[in-house]
Amino acid sequence: MVLADRGIVCIDEFDKMSDIDRTAIHEVMEQGRVTISKAGIHAKLNARCSVLAAANPVYGRYDEYKNPMDNIGMQDSLLSRFDLLFIVLDVMDPEHDARIAEHVLRIHRFRNPGEQDGEPIRIDGDVDNLATYEDKEEEEDMEVYVKHDNLLHGQKKNTQKICSLQFLRKYIHVAKSMSPV
Repeated sequence: MVLADRGIVCIDEFDKMSDIDRTAIHEVMEQGRVTISKAGIHAKLNARCSVLAAANPVYGRYDEYKNPMDNIGMQDSLLSRFDLLFIVLDVMDPEHDARIAEHVLRIHRFRNPGEQDGEPIRIDGDVDNLATYEDKEEEEDMEVYVKHDNLLHGQKKNTQKICSLQFLRKYIHVAKSMSPV
């Protein structure tokens, strides 16, 4: 938190922190500084930062009949240091969950031969290296929108049009070459 002085600290899995870490964060959020005592040297380091934290409910499901402190399983004194608490609920809908699972499986089903597992898809990877010459054959073959594929996009036909990766690369290349007015 010292490194984020006058900035923002983002903490995920806030509920999984050890009690020692929670005590340390409590001090920092209360006083705005960290006190370190090592080898006879006492130092106070500024840690004036905003804290954005995310936590999961105690048994994996939020109980609407309990208060937030009981649901998260944290001390009231620590949660009172936060100015705002946002509760994001996952409404149970098996059909919606199944659609999300199908989408994730479809996206990860097809990979390029040299692509590593979990590697992000870059759309601007070689935008700077694109040639500026016009290739007539390439222009004719380029599709602006992706055609619907049942294996990749699912059975339901989406009414939204999705731009192709090749078109986005060319669009970014042209946009980078233009000067804003």
